[in-house]
Amino acid sequence: MLTTDDIAEMFAAMRIAYGPRWKHGEKSIPFWRRALAGASAEDIGRACDRWMDHDPDNPPTMPQFRNLVRTLNRQPSSGYLPPPEDIAPAMAEANVKMLRAIGNVGGVDRQQLKLMIELKSALVDDLGDAEVTDAWAEDVGRQLYELAKDHDRDAKRREAAEARRRFFGAYPGFQEDDVAIP
Repeated sequence: MLTTDDIAEMFAAMRIAYGPRWKHGEKSIPFWRRALAGASAEDIGRACDRWMDHDPDNPPTMPQFRNLVRTLNRQPSSGYLPPPEDIAPAMAEANVKMLRAIGNVGGVDRQQLKLMIELKSALVDDLGDAEVTDAWAEDVGRQLYELAKDHDRDAKRREAAEARRRFFGAYPGFQEDDVAIP
């Protein structure tokens, strides 16, 4: 079970890594603890390491970090995939990469999923009987993520916030409270 000390330790690591960009203080520890309930201290440590590798310049928001913890703990399996004993190693690796790509962006729509499945199958077919290498698996993961990232909800929110900031900067007569944002 996650303790307050575990979250405080995570905050200390984030402050060391991000300095003043880490805005969370002692008062937000209980909120983060509730948001990360069910995770272990090891899960939090792995997620910190992963985030710092992923984005060494920007600290995560709480939802981003929570999603990362959930993604790291998610078992790459699905009722839509054949059982592991009936599947070729290349297809198994490609399935894992596809599920991780989907998990990293919080999900995709049906059309995007169809495109990802087609790409995954084509990449496995292209490999044929050759051995699955780390380079091949990394390339499959990268290509599948490229298809999925258009559905990155956090990125779309950041783009919308930046567009609003530019608008209000360009038209100083407007106040954000004057404009209804759906």
